[in-house]
Amino acid sequence: MELRRTVQFTGRSSYVVTLPKAWAERVGIRKGSVITLKLTEDGGITLYPEGLKAGQQPEVEIKLGDHISQQLVGAYLYGYYLIKVTSDRPMEQETVEEVKRVVRGLAGAEIVDETPTKIEVQVVLDKELVAPEKMLRRQYVLVQGMVDDAVKAFLDRNSGLGRMVVQRDEEVDRLYFTLVRVIRSALIDPLLAKKLNTTPLTLLDFRVAAKFIEDAGDRAAEIAKEAGRQPRANNVETVEELKNLLHIVQSMGGGPIDALITGDLEKIMHVTSIRKEFMRRSESFLKKTPLNTYTTSMFKVLLHLDRICEDFSDIAELGLPFKA
Repeated sequence: MELRRTVQFTGRSSYVVTLPKAWAERVGIRKGSVITLKLTEDGGITLYPEGLKAGQQPEVEIKLGDHISQQLVGAYLYGYYLIKVTSDRPMEQETVEEVKRVVRGLAGAEIVDETPTKIEVQVVLDKELVAPEKMLRRQYVLVQGMVDDAVKAFLDRNSGLGRMVVQRDEEVDRLYFTLVRVIRSALIDPLLAKKLNTTPLTLLDFRVAAKFIEDAGDRAAEIAKEAGRQPRANNVETVEELKNLLHIVQSMGGGPIDALITGDLEKIMHVTSIRKEFMRRSESFLKKTPLNTYTTSMFKVLLHLDRICEDFSDIAELGLPFKA
């Protein structure tokens, strides 16, 4: 909603704008109340009544349908604290298990009540204590470890390690959903963004970066699934070259996240140069590697590794500075 007010001049140096009565009453503003003014990056001003608590979405009811999993996740991401799944008739056991599976994948979500026709999900998550930058770094470090172990599992034909990597992808998804929930809540609630000491632009960059990391985690899981599917390679040179390509990705370290956070052009260009080196080496690898039963699977691994490298590079490029 957009409101227009006429600026008035009082005394010798003060400009005055009246506040909407309905808004003032809703947030509890009275004579003598203190309001904090914050200058925004687009030249505007945001008003924050001191002592006002950040708003919360209390609850939502979801009628059982064909897309219950997506609706549950959507309600979680929107910021609801109590999600009620209801049905006109007793739910089938398969449906109940599906709801429980989705809830297990949402950080801070617990089933607090269950009847044949209703399941209540309570989200116990203090958004003010969830620092988006820390969560993004944690998600990134977790995926880095997944990539390392996934390639190792493939080269060693270690299906057990491969299964562990796939399981860790679920934790990456939980972090992703939690981060998106906090980001969306902060974009809707300016007071929360203030308490998190961040800006809408930064939050949007974090949202995109989190998706790149989540995609890289999915790629690592796909590499891990190749472990044990094909016989061990008997070409030492081929194996070493794949290890070298992994080392190139590893050499990025925490560079992509640091580049995003700082906006340092040198850090960004360093990460993108590693990406270019990976592309050059992988192209050479493809040209000299013969196609056979083993390398068919290896080419899949290389494709996923290439996408992971691209995801990490894209994260760094989100920090590109712009000066008019």
